[in-house]
Amino acid sequence: MHVRRAVEQPTRGPARLKTPKNGKVRTTIFPKSLTDDLAALAEETVSREGPDGLLFPSASGRIMRRSNFQQVWIWAADAAGWPMTASLRRTAGYGQTSKGWRWTGAAKWSPHDLRHVAACWMLFDLGLDPAVVADKLGHADPNFTIKRYIGIRGHPDTAAMAETDEW
Repeated sequence: MHVRRAVEQPTRGPARLKTPKNGKVRTTIFPKSLTDDLAALAEETVSREGPDGLLFPSASGRIMRRSNFQQVWIWAADAAGWPMTASLRRTAGYGQTSKGWRWTGAAKWSPHDLRHVAACWMLFDLGLDPAVVADKLGHADPNFTIKRYIGIRGHPDTAAMAETDEW
């Protein structure tokens, strides 16, 4: 999948589309089990909205605000059985009229944590070269990727000894 645009949500003001990290288009990878669903979503989006349509829009078809996505995130995290730091619950009302409701709660992991999971998956499970992983993540320097992610899984001495046990 090619990443040509990213969403930036400043502290103040509306979210906007921008070029991806480091200003360059990049490709990303994901488990093959997601290919059919993602391809169907992309085809549906292009047929309905054209090639510039958003794959994951808000209910109104615009860029989803972080606060709205948070509701989706905590509901999905709870449904997946992930640890929660605050239990999922539905509010009785909010806003000036208190007519609406929303999901509240807090998942232990944030959407940004999925980026770290993906990095570790590419490095350790797939065994990709750190330079390739850096490119996929949009890191300008592969050394940053190595420093950030090497050593996350277990103790380095244990890993090194396990590799040499059969010599």
